[in-house]
Amino acid sequence: MKTNSLFRLFLTVLLAASLLAVSVGCGAKLAGDDVAATVDGRKIYRADVEKYYENQTAGSQQQPAGEQATSLRLSITWRKFS
Repeated sequence: MKTNSLFRLFLTVLLAASLLAVSVGCGAKLAGDDVAATVDGRKIYRADVEKYYENQTAGSQQQPAGEQATSLRLSITWRKFS
């Protein structure tokens, strides 16, 4: 019976430590930063990337999708902000 209590205590401590580690690791997200990338120490916000993406794709008959859209966003982040 005592072994079962120790095991439960161990699992509880392990779970609490894991939650703490995840919370600390996701600190930027928890603080509300909507940062897409950091280039040369400068934060690049998703809203800015989306604005440039929309300008880049405006007027296109076929919008990029999937990997093509992701690649374009990465390209915009690199070219506009580096």
